[in-house]
Amino acid sequence: MVVRILVSQALSRAAEAQTWLAGSTGLYRLRDGAQAQAEAHAAALIAAGITTLEIPLNSPDPWDSIARLLARFGAQARIGAGTVLTPAQVERLA
Repeated sequence: MVVRILVSQALSRAAEAQTWLAGSTGLYRLRDGAQAQAEAHAAALIAAGITTLEIPLNSPDPWDSIARLLARFGAQARIGAGTVLTPAQVERLA
């Protein structure tokens, strides 16, 4: 019974993720050294049709990178965070 519930929950989450990503032609993770060039990389990726971008929170200056990308590309792309580990990080992203 527990296994069936867990599988059901996992499938539900997968469906939610699939719905969220619908219409996006790719997911790109801006990481490590790419942070310094995040805006240039994002512009090139969006021009190429990749419209879902992720900034891992364990990379250098992730909050600044997310804010800059949202300000410049928020209307053109989905910009989010990865490696979100704490409720405080979730609150800050909301």
